[in-house]
Amino acid sequence: MVVSRETLAGLRMALPRLKSDDAIAAALKTAGAQVDTFALTQTIPIESAQLEQMRQRLASGYYAWVVLSSWRAAQAVLPQLNSLALAPASAPTRLAVVGQSTAEWVNSHCALKPTLVGAGSAAKLLEVFPTPPTATTAAASTVATPTICLPQSQLAAPTLAQGLSQLGWQVDAVATYTTNPLPQLAPHLKTQWQAGAWDAVVVTAGSSAQALLQLLGPPPEKTAVVSIGQSTTARCHELGLRVDATAATPRAEHITQAIINLFKAKDFS
Repeated sequence: MVVSRETLAGLRMALPRLKSDDAIAAALKTAGAQVDTFALTQTIPIESAQLEQMRQRLASGYYAWVVLSSWRAAQAVLPQLNSLALAPASAPTRLAVVGQSTAEWVNSHCALKPTLVGAGSAAKLLEVFPTPPTATTAAASTVATPTICLPQSQLAAPTLAQGLSQLGWQVDAVATYTTNPLPQLAPHLKTQWQAGAWDAVVVTAGSSAQALLQLLGPPPEKTAVVSIGQSTTARCHELGLRVDATAATPRAEHITQAIINLFKAKDFS
């Protein structure tokens, strides 16, 4: 079939994640696609002495910034972020997030609102992130370098932590969760996958790419692989998973547009 210029009507999409009020699923359905969501991974919280220390420091106003790369990272310190919103503003802890999707989750769940939103990746956030304030007196120069609170996935690439350090910040990075492939899937999912039941699959993270290959195997030729961003695409390539299209940003509308553009450019009749 040839996809119309405006919609994905008649196409079947695989979205391997389960998330309530999923913006990507909603956008694809609005464009006319049939969307099948299913989990490939499980998220496992990580509690540690380091995380508890981070929470205590965060609640006390110790950090100059909190930097969030995902809503799951925000969940681990949400009570402390909420308490900061009620703290005196003389030396406020500021909040930065890597992209609009995370910002939307934070705005819906957290009393402390982001003051800096990146364009959807660690590299883009680093382009606009400030350097630490410069000490102006001899006394000030003896004060420790301002510190950033960075809760993150155990599987996170070092891009963000290293980039913040290179800007001159002290970075307190702590793993708050990890993501593992599910032990097994329902047999019908692999059967449908191998039969090419889906016109496209949306890969939302490097961990999802790894789980997809492990649990389902390489995609059939007729199933297009669409990545939500450059970092996910890079991880797909490392794993040997082909990528047919990469969204400009991880926002639902950009992912949908990437799929529309892909099918407009190819004749899938």
